[in-house]
Amino acid sequence: MKDKVKKEIKTYWCYWNQYGTVQVRSIGHKWVWLRHGSSGRFSKIKRGVWDKITSHESFMTIKEKQHQIDIRRKAIDLGIAQTKPTKILKSHPTRKFGWMYKTFDEIESEVNAILYQGVA
Repeated sequence: MKDKVKKEIKTYWCYWNQYGTVQVRSIGHKWVWLRHGSSGRFSKIKRGVWDKITSHESFMTIKEKQHQIDIRRKAIDLGIAQTKPTKILKSHPTRKFGWMYKTFDEIESEVNAILYQGVA
């Protein structure tokens, strides 16, 4: 009797009705089989819907999301602020108070600068 080779199910972090993990069993030219989280049945969605999900800015693999979480935790542990001062703009939700959130790249570069300053 031949053993079936288990195929690794790819897991992504994305927005599909809500933020969360999505496991993808297969991607075809017409349909994509996926499920929320790791429980429940796989459901079939149209490929066009999947393309919209993947084009969203929050779409990333689970490893990339974990890397972001780790860097943000290190920034908090190192006392790096998540915000920066900015010019006041009355129509913006946070800039009207004179601050805005830093991008992930800015936070990551600050964390790396502190962690690796003694290595060079």
